[in-house]
Amino acid sequence: MMTPLDPFNLDLEKITLIEASAGTGKTYTITTLVARLVAQGFPIESILVVTFTEAAAAELKLRIRDRLSRCLAEPWPRDAGTSADTGESGQSDELLTDELAQFFNDQADPSLVRRRLAHGVTCFDQACIMTIHSFCFQTLKENAFESGAYFDMELLTDSSPFFDQVCMDFFMTRINDLDPLELKFLAQKGVTPETFKSGFRQVVTRPGLDLIPSKARFKDVSDAYRDLTQKIY
Repeated sequence: MMTPLDPFNLDLEKITLIEASAGTGKTYTITTLVARLVAQGFPIESILVVTFTEAAAAELKLRIRDRLSRCLAEPWPRDAGTSADTGESGQSDELLTDELAQFFNDQADPSLVRRRLAHGVTCFDQACIMTIHSFCFQTLKENAFESGAYFDMELLTDSSPFFDQVCMDFFMTRINDLDPLELKFLAQKGVTPETFKSGFRQVVTRPGLDLIPSKARFKDVSDAYRDLTQKIY
């Protein structure tokens, strides 16, 4: 039997895997968990939230900040009998409409929680909400000496221009000046910078791939081929 997820009672000190389909409240759960971590005293910049796309990361930033702001907009902390709208029973006639604010108002020290949330909103520009690639890129740059990374490296969101340039440079420096017989052989096989790129991409992105045969160069048989065709001619 599947147990419904309650982000307000989820143990933040344990590793939890949440698998859910679209529209089931994953973003709502993430915003709740981030708010709870901030309320516990974790600085907003120490909480890492990663996703797959830039659009999703931007939406998460907006949703988390909006969730914290709406929570702080509620009139808490307060006791049941200290509200301006109290009846003879001492109970407040005005209820907190935000469930996150209600949850924090019921904590042992809601005033401290509110100060932590307000500080998190103030320092929200330092929040680490990014894509997986952006996080890895930032980590490499911040630890350039340890990782051996370049200080001026760039994150390419689309590798196609890079592969185009590499393949074109390869043909300009290694192919164009080959023997005419070899060039005719490559033309017959349909080897162009465009067709070469597809095979090159598969090899360079899979370093453990075994090429069979490891060496297959037309140059190794071109002389014998030329001699044979001359004899036949």
